[in-house]
Amino acid sequence: RSGVPVPTIKFYLREGLLAAGARTSVNQHSYDETHLQRLHLIQTLSQVGGLPMTQIGEILHRLGDYPAHQFLGQALLSSNRSSGSYTDDEFADAMTDMQTLVKRAQWKINPASPALPAAAAFLASMRAFGLGDMHELLDRFAYHADALAFDAEPADTPEHALVAAVLSDKLFTALMRLAEENVYATIGKDNYDG
Repeated sequence: RSGVPVPTIKFYLREGLLAAGARTSVNQHSYDETHLQRLHLIQTLSQVGGLPMTQIGEILHRLGDYPAHQFLGQALLSSNRSSGSYTDDEFADAMTDMQTLVKRAQWKINPASPALPAAAAFLASMRAFGLGDMHELLDRFAYHADALAFDAEPADTPEHALVAAVLSDKLFTALMRLAEENVYATIGKDNYDG
């Protein structure tokens, strides 16, 4: 009924991603609608969202630990602070820039939000790679992110908020690639037939 292969379901059960069904006989279990919803959530996060199973497991175990608006940052960004090719000073500068951006945008966020160091790590990596100042681009990204966040329909459950966040991140990235392709084709940097 779920379309998910039995070995995959057994893997999810062993990993604690899916609760066991009600035993109906020695080797049979009955699953209800909540199991189907959880299977769909796992499949969406994995196959469409591209999240690794370890992160999905962490997210699912924390589901409901926070209000929906805090849950997304805690679940999705807590492991995103990578040790990229930047120095501690470069990261500190980027963190200061992100905190300044938050104040300038008048965003009401938790100062301990994992989104701050995640964004600072991305910014520090971009700078370390030589992609320039980024201040103007950061303000433009913040402006559009703010507009998109306000326009988004509020999710009624943490699960819906999670799927909306993961999929909208992927959608936005794909749209950025399409826009970049258009820019390069428009200014003649690439030779497109289309």
